[in-house]
Amino acid sequence: MTTISSYINAAYPLMAINTAEPDRAQQSIVKELEGGAHGCFSWDIASGLTDMTSGEGVNIDPGPLAPIAWLINTAPENTVLFMHNLNRFLQSIEVLQALINSRDILKSFAKAIVMFSPEVTLPPELEKSVQLLDFELPDKYALAGILQSICDDASVSYPDNATDLIKQATGLTAYEAESCFALSLSSTGLESFDRRIIIEAKTQIIRKNASLELSHFPEKFSDIGGLDVLKEFTKTTIASDLSRGVVLLGLSGCGKSMLAKALGNETGLPTLSLDMGKLFGSLVGSSEQKTREALAVASAMAPCILMVEESEKQLSGAGGSSNDSGTSGRVFGAFLTWLNDHKEQVYTICTCNSIDNIPMEFLRSERFDGIFFVDLPTAEEAEVILEMYKKQFDVTGPAPDISNWSPAEVRSLCRVSKMMNCTLKDAAKYIVPLYKSQGEKIKKQREWAKGRCIPASSNTRKKGSKKTRSISASKRQGGGEIISSN
Repeated sequence: MTTISSYINAAYPLMAINTAEPDRAQQSIVKELEGGAHGCFSWDIASGLTDMTSGEGVNIDPGPLAPIAWLINTAPENTVLFMHNLNRFLQSIEVLQALINSRDILKSFAKAIVMFSPEVTLPPELEKSVQLLDFELPDKYALAGILQSICDDASVSYPDNATDLIKQATGLTAYEAESCFALSLSSTGLESFDRRIIIEAKTQIIRKNASLELSHFPEKFSDIGGLDVLKEFTKTTIASDLSRGVVLLGLSGCGKSMLAKALGNETGLPTLSLDMGKLFGSLVGSSEQKTREALAVASAMAPCILMVEESEKQLSGAGGSSNDSGTSGRVFGAFLTWLNDHKEQVYTICTCNSIDNIPMEFLRSERFDGIFFVDLPTAEEAEVILEMYKKQFDVTGPAPDISNWSPAEVRSLCRVSKMMNCTLKDAAKYIVPLYKSQGEKIKKQREWAKGRCIPASSNTRKKGSKKTRSISASKRQGGGEIISSN
């Protein structure tokens, strides 16, 4: 892996480091340069220019132009100038031109400007001259060191649950991790470390991102009828460090979103909901930046579940059909890149109600662990779903023919019966199942899913048998009933 000091040693004159930890990044680079010929200086608008070796200030104007001029004209060869939040001054033509003019001079004398900012946005004039780099968050070894220092300061033993604490703290900055460890210890009277404090701290990160929401759902797998294959697959794969997630394709109201919500409860993992509609901004490049920020937060929350509902609508413009100057395509590209490259244990669940607007590259292997088709429930599954909702809403009595009804429609039937204080059969006249209005669409989805998707339920039926599914409103041969769910 190429270190930041390697770029400095290679005489890269202008670098911008994307980090929320400028002080730690600066210390890390200085440590990497120890023993070499480089002298290091630091500047910010409040403190001015400081020699990092002696700690003494350099008597120049505190504004951003003076240190750049000092570096060009006065500083000796092999000088590195760290500039904090210089991006705030890049709208100034004077500062912009000074950086442009400095590039070749700095390169010739092995001098460098290293800019730190939590959000690096370069003007077009600098894009080809500045090397953009990222400074990684603390790894497990750095977090272990922080935890040990807290133990030393508090004169307590290194905790037995250190591995779990460090895993929960992954994605936090060094300062955030140190604060969380200290708070989790003090909240128990210095007796132990409370992992819930760290989880709450991660929640604060999400609250700062408008496109993400940390959701707490009451659903469990026992609340979902059928889908045994999907339940077993997700619960097994999510426990692996190699897991990536699943795509759930199927009819609206068949339990796709409910499954995603229940999985968080089953595994005890936090569930994040990503609203891609909130990623789009008015400024050029802001949508892509928001996408990267949201996905970085999801990675910081690992291990967790990331849920993207109705993803076919949110990604509908990715194929170039939208009139947004390619923004949808770039956001989609950033999402695909993250799906491919992220190493954190983020289990992504994308639900889709329609196949029409799904980009094919979205479904290729290795982006997800599996692509499942969630169909209407079988007769046996529907009976389970009906009894479950009858118990939930405290209704009794015989049900109408609910062949091809979705779980959402069965739930609505029981809820209306309770509200209207009427029988289930009387309540049925207020429900219009989707199979009656969208029969051709259902048939199209089933045909497309054959050979392309994994059935979410093992209880499938053969054509022509008594329990064969039918999307037609006419009575089926054999008189068997089919109960379907949404």
